[in-house]
Amino acid sequence: MRAQELAMLAQPYANAAVPPDRRLADALQINLPTLHQLHDAIANDLDPGQFGIGWWAPHPGTSRRILISDHLVQCVGTMSRNLIGARLHLFELADWWEREGEFLAGAVSVGPQRGLQVNFPPRARPLDDVLEAMAGLHLSGFFRSVISALDCLGATVVGVLALPVGILRSGMASALTALNPAQARATAGQQLQDDFRQLLEGLLAAAGPDAWFPWTGGFRNMLAHRARRLQISQLRPSHTLYGWDGRPILRTEIVHHLAKDPALSDVEALLHRPATALTLTEPAQVTLAGVLGSTLQLVEGASAGLLTAWIARRQAPDVLHQPEEQWPDGPAHPPFNFDGYAPGTVPTNPGMFVTGPDTPVRFQAAALDDAHRAQWAGFD
Repeated sequence: MRAQELAMLAQPYANAAVPPDRRLADALQINLPTLHQLHDAIANDLDPGQFGIGWWAPHPGTSRRILISDHLVQCVGTMSRNLIGARLHLFELADWWEREGEFLAGAVSVGPQRGLQVNFPPRARPLDDVLEAMAGLHLSGFFRSVISALDCLGATVVGVLALPVGILRSGMASALTALNPAQARATAGQQLQDDFRQLLEGLLAAAGPDAWFPWTGGFRNMLAHRARRLQISQLRPSHTLYGWDGRPILRTEIVHHLAKDPALSDVEALLHRPATALTLTEPAQVTLAGVLGSTLQLVEGASAGLLTAWIARRQAPDVLHQPEEQWPDGPAHPPFNFDGYAPGTVPTNPGMFVTGPDTPVRFQAAALDDAHRAQWAGFD
């Protein structure tokens, strides 16, 4: 991390009493007060007596109510943590790109007869190659964090709006599909869902330039699932010094560009784009900062709409019933038994563990405390 970011993070918290994830988010300018209000509104509705979200009862059955409720609370809380991760990846990425720039700063020179010459310095040590590898690592981490935040937003939409799709593996794509504009709006609940659909469509359009959302998802999918695209960068003069003989000594900066069409392969992109249009015509740092800003704007705006919908549902619980389809098969059993590579090396049998303040209520509302755990055998 660069000195300026380290200096910023070294400043004392203005209010150390704020929960750790929220005070760190504020320090990193991940300001999401409405998201935090939404989290608190949902978490405060966990009911250790009724189990899960109390005012959902008796729907959609006790076991499903517990499973859906707990996952919903965790999805809302995870958004902020993912966006903290995105900001930290940007900090690290700026550092490694700056180091690479320093390594290549003298690559362009002015020869006495042949004009500009490019001579890349030899990468003689593993550390010289690590520069690019570490930048790639944090670029991938940034997109993973942003898309994880957006998919948690999608699952939150599914839970708050009682959409009839599985919530455990929901993301933005499944939420947008479930918010079908062609569905009937015959009931107050359906109208609530459609009002949010229109709000979300407007937020997606207003949060960034055209296609920012599918481009972001496409770039993450390329990094996670497909071959990496060609990385195109430029060496551009940053300033000029002069030697004892009056000849200019060029210092260059490296400008990284991101692929314009991450959903295509290199060959497909070259078929359809001229060489001048393979990348975005802005520094990658500008693109990434824009993606993070758009995501923050979308999350905060959607949180406001979801908070309104949550309060409306709480005031009139029969407007929408939480559907069984959100957890269709009930509680799953472990699908396999993986014991690690050296089982028994460090046995665990905790008699006490330290958690956040919300965790005891979560476990009580999930009937996982000793007094209620046995009741799971009889839950519907």
